[in-house]
Amino acid sequence: MNSDVVVIGGGAAGVGAARRLAQSGLSTILLEASSRLGGRAWTHEVAGLNIDLGCGWFHSADRNAWVGIAQAAGIPIDRSPAQWGVQYRDLGFPPGEQADAGRAFATWLQQLEGSRLPSDCAADALDPNGEWNDYIRTIVGFISGAALEQLSIADYLAHAGRIGVAGRAQLADKCDSASGDSGGIDRSGRRRSHGSYARGGSPRAGGDTHGIHRGPGR
Repeated sequence: MNSDVVVIGGGAAGVGAARRLAQSGLSTILLEASSRLGGRAWTHEVAGLNIDLGCGWFHSADRNAWVGIAQAAGIPIDRSPAQWGVQYRDLGFPPGEQADAGRAFATWLQQLEGSRLPSDCAADALDPNGEWNDYIRTIVGFISGAALEQLSIADYLAHAGRIGVAGRAQLADKCDSASGDSGGIDRSGRRRSHGSYARGGSPRAGGDTHGIHRGPGR
């Protein structure tokens, strides 16, 4: 069989590429070695419950293209508030400290945005005497996978810009309500207790991933 384009691999990138190519009018074949599409995204049903064996949510769901794809395929989307920013029963991290930590993080982010620093190093925007510096280091390390000393201000702001107004409003609300953005971290950056991750970090598809790819253009 002849085709304009052959896409190798039916994970998220492969399915996305095949969809775009098919919509462009090019004849496209998607080849997947396994018995299912989806790659690392694999929702398995056990006793009537959906269990995510791979990725569990849509990252940055407010702009993730897969949300629209899932909706078009009739797959329900969980839009309940994310639980990753809630400290379980406030254990080891009282609400007042959570609010202080949230404000310290917001202040650090504002320092980045208005930065006139001679360097592009995110660590240079920390308050030299800030009591929540280790907290900020830990949270940003989870987000970026790098220490602040290795993090570019320009790169981090590009990511923060993609978070958008909704993400900033959520951070402000957490500060106002003294719930914080703890993720189970105290001021020293140590994990004190486990938060609830039952619903993941963003709205997620509630059905089998391969159900997203059905027929021409679906």
